[in-house]
Amino acid sequence: MPGLLQTEDYARAVFSAGGLQRDERVEELLALRMSRQAVLGRDDPPECVFVIDESALRRSIGGPAVMDRQLGRLLEAAELPHVRLHVLPLDAGAHVSLGGGFVLAELPGSEQVLCLDNTARGQIADHPEWIRLMLRKWESLLGEALAERASLDLVNKLKVTP
Repeated sequence: MPGLLQTEDYARAVFSAGGLQRDERVEELLALRMSRQAVLGRDDPPECVFVIDESALRRSIGGPAVMDRQLGRLLEAAELPHVRLHVLPLDAGAHVSLGGGFVLAELPGSEQVLCLDNTARGQIADHPEWIRLMLRKWESLLGEALAERASLDLVNKLKVTP
């Protein structure tokens, strides 16, 4: 589940999973994650396209109520004119993003950067060959993902409360 779209309760459950983080560290990470979400509400927000694996929608993180609110958050975000949401269906099988999440960003002046996410930290890179590879992965993911309407229909179907 992309950090920019996570509810506070969902993110807390993710950061607390396995009891590996002290409570203070969980709260630090949570505050950082929530503050980053302000980018979606800026006067001039970035255009964002998210591809979320269907397994992330079906895995109960934090319990049914937390997950239901998380699915609601996805639907709310998808209503924003600068946000597009796609779901990569389970029947896509093995896909190019199984190695971990990533973010491709185009900065002013058309410079592209890449953020590779893992459980320890994110890594920012601007290596042209890495960016070319990840652009190919991105195109592959979008090709396998459900269309926007079908993606939102699936999220709605999984949501418990209307």
